[in-house]
Amino acid sequence: MPGGEGAGLKFGKVGAVKFEERIGELTEGMPDLAEIVEPLLDARRKLRQNYAALHRKILAIVRDDEVCRRLMSIPGVAPSCRRWPTPRRSIIPARFRNSKAVGPILGLTPALHESGESRRVGGI
Repeated sequence: MPGGEGAGLKFGKVGAVKFEERIGELTEGMPDLAEIVEPLLDARRKLRQNYAALHRKILAIVRDDEVCRRLMSIPGVAPSCRRWPTPRRSIIPARFRNSKAVGPILGLTPALHESGESRRVGGI
């Protein structure tokens, strides 16, 4: 194994797009390792494709629903969370002055960035 016994293979910083390419580079010249890794990469590829398809469906549903569009204005909440039955039933938009007031009702708390000179409420 390159790098000595127990050194392992170092990925470095690799984004999601170049991940498979980097694995190919690392396993080049090691057919046994490549044979082990290929089914894992295939499973990863399928999971990413299925996730992307489901995410697109959720976004399409959310876009066509007035209540969900209003909930979309809550910072830090993923579109999939906006389709939960509980928030849809428990939130009556007229009860809130703005979208920032809805987050705490759902258990979402914003990050607070404080120093001696400033105080800023960040994302959830």
